[in-house]
Amino acid sequence: MDKEKELYEETQEISEEEKAPEKDATSKIKRRSQPEPEKKQEDDNLCIHCGKNKKAAGSNYCSVCISKATKTKVPVFAWICVVVVVLFAAVALLLSYLNFAPAKRILEGREALSENRLGDSFNSYEDAFYLADELNSELNWNLVFVGRRVRIEEAKVTVKLNAPFYAYNFLSQYFTEPELRKNPETVGYYNDFQKFNEFLQIISAIDGEDEKSADEALEKVAVLKEKYKDVKDKYFYVLFTENYIKENYKKTGKDELLKDIDEIKKLYPEEKWFYLNYYCDLYFDTGRYDECLTACDEAIAYNRNLSAAYLNKLKVCFINDDEDASNAVLGAYLGSNSEDDTYYAMKIMMLRRFGDSIDSTIEECEKDILIAEGAPEVYRQQALNYLVKGDYDSAFDTAYNAFVTVYNLYSYGAMDIQLSETRETLYVCAKLYEKNGSGMSEFHSSLADILASFEGYTASENAAALIDGKKTPAEILTEGMADFV
Repeated sequence: MDKEKELYEETQEISEEEKAPEKDATSKIKRRSQPEPEKKQEDDNLCIHCGKNKKAAGSNYCSVCISKATKTKVPVFAWICVVVVVLFAAVALLLSYLNFAPAKRILEGREALSENRLGDSFNSYEDAFYLADELNSELNWNLVFVGRRVRIEEAKVTVKLNAPFYAYNFLSQYFTEPELRKNPETVGYYNDFQKFNEFLQIISAIDGEDEKSADEALEKVAVLKEKYKDVKDKYFYVLFTENYIKENYKKTGKDELLKDIDEIKKLYPEEKWFYLNYYCDLYFDTGRYDECLTACDEAIAYNRNLSAAYLNKLKVCFINDDEDASNAVLGAYLGSNSEDDTYYAMKIMMLRRFGDSIDSTIEECEKDILIAEGAPEVYRQQALNYLVKGDYDSAFDTAYNAFVTVYNLYSYGAMDIQLSETRETLYVCAKLYEKNGSGMSEFHSSLADILASFEGYTASENAAALIDGKKTPAEILTEGMADFV
């Protein structure tokens, strides 16, 4: 009976467990998930490294582990590695610093080229190489490096900017560099400009004082014109050379030169660097002012640093008596160029043309001469200001300074046009000083020699009218185009 009773009770217990399994499982989970607060709190106070000792005050480590760590020696090799890494970092920083200026100039050159500021682009590339050479020279070690492929970029700018004279000289000078010799595009440029050498020799042989030598040069060009009439690339240089001699040595009429340029444009429309600037000047000189404005806009779009185009456009605005348009030209120039001597010259021309007081114009020009560091065109404009005021002594002195400066620059490649304009200004100022001056000019003792150098000289129409007294300086220099050249 006892055994049967025990068996019955055991069966009942099993039956109860089967009836409520979820309750039993839940109770087990609850029992297992009960936190052990005392043990966790004890773990939080132990060193996170050894897990045995209590943490030191204000630290995650125990005092034993801290003591061991401070006594551990760093291997010598590790110290050497640290020193080497620091040195390499210092050298890298130094190289980055030294190469920053040339790299900045290269980026500026590329940006200027993308904006058709060809003069700024070329100058930036030149500055990059100059800075690199200067730094390497001072350090006596070639740490600053400008990729020679940059020469390729510079060559492309040069070809667009001032071909063929400067481009020819540039490519001849740098074509020894491997990057230029390997690049198909620059090889093409170089081979093309080598063809110009034959014509360059003809131009170089001309004696500027002997008109006969210019005639002989034109005879040689005529022979080459027949020889190369079916060789398109060389025929361009024939026409270029013929035009150059006729303009600079034969003083050919403007209308005839214009016909020559029309022919070149028709045959070689891609050579914008050549004919656009000519059109700006020739349309202005022949009084075709609307066409001049159109040509100037096209020339400026091609090269936003082309100062001659802005100057011609400004003079047309003067002739049209349009002050607002004149201000717009000056603003457009400053939008793509720096405050250089051309900007200051145009600003002074505007003040003389539209300003109220010649004295304030002279005062402003004196400031600009200092800022522009004696730029000859700013000096020339000041000489014209003094003529308007009637101060012939100062006009003569200032014109002489302008001429001496531009003559020295001419020896290093200044434009013929700038020399001729400054020379005529000196001639007018010298003649008017001779007539109306006080005799107290700084260069009075040189007056006779200066006038003798102009023997046989033919002045322009407005210049002659000033000298002969047919027009006053104010009539010519504060009205119309505000200049006599």
